[in-house]
Amino acid sequence: MLLVGMLGIYLLILAYSAIGLFMSTLTAYQVVAAVGTLAVLAVLNFIGDVGQGIDFVRDITFWLSIYGRSISFIEGLLPSADVMYFLIVIGLFLSLSVLKLNTEKKIMSLRTKILKYSTIIVTALLLGYLTSLPEAKLYYDGTYTKSNTLSPESQEVMEKLTQPLTITTYVNILAPDYFAGLPFNRNWDFERFERYVRFKPDIKMKYVYYYHHASNPDLDAQYPNMTDEERAKALCKIKYRIL
Repeated sequence: MLLVGMLGIYLLILAYSAIGLFMSTLTAYQVVAAVGTLAVLAVLNFIGDVGQGIDFVRDITFWLSIYGRSISFIEGLLPSADVMYFLIVIGLFLSLSVLKLNTEKKIMSLRTKILKYSTIIVTALLLGYLTSLPEAKLYYDGTYTKSNTLSPESQEVMEKLTQPLTITTYVNILAPDYFAGLPFNRNWDFERFERYVRFKPDIKMKYVYYYHHASNPDLDAQYPNMTDEERAKALCKIKYRIL
């Protein structure tokens, strides 16, 4: 477990170093490079919350996020998806650094530069997509008690589920805890079933939204003198974008 945790921290440091190296190739001023590195790290840290309500963007920005990537290592779990994430980020910024230095030595058209940079970035994103698929994920539990793994009895239950499994969540958008099932929380919600997906990669998530009267003082204050149906329509169109 200790070695797995150290590996996670080591990969995180390497990713930070690769980003810093690339920023150093963009400027000769160390202070500017340091500030630029912190800016890139800030973007990677918060990008996981960007576009989570949009289906096409959700998975891309969630994968790009570096936030919490080393937590599973510290807990003793070695997931291939997180290992590949760090390796891809390291390879991406090292490749960009080499390309930046080479373009300074050779005369190259703007079109060629854009093509090469785009090829590197698209390749990294494609590898990230392929390695983050549930079917491609591998795990190693480094804890003595295998606390990150389902019990043998639970594994037997999962093996008996031969047909595809869909987990349906019914979300009352007028309830106080509605936010847990909204589109921008879907990736976080899916992570709660990571242990089960490990043994059954074809698990799918489905969300059914409905409205029913519930005790919600905040909603009463925000939309006074409105029926439940009017509140539901206003929330869906303006705030949740699920209609």
